[in-house]
Amino acid sequence: MNDSAPQPRDERVLAAEAAALEADEDDRAEMLRVAEIMESLREPG
Repeated sequence: MNDSAPQPRDERVLAAEAAALEADEDDRAEMLRVAEIMESLREPG
């Protein structure tokens, strides 16, 4: 059996990681730029 498959993450750990990223101004700016790019690639309608 191969145990290399990703394991589900604890929601509290994910929430803490997301909060840390959002608290970092550089990371937050990068997330906003990525969101803008993703929106521009979305098909209309």
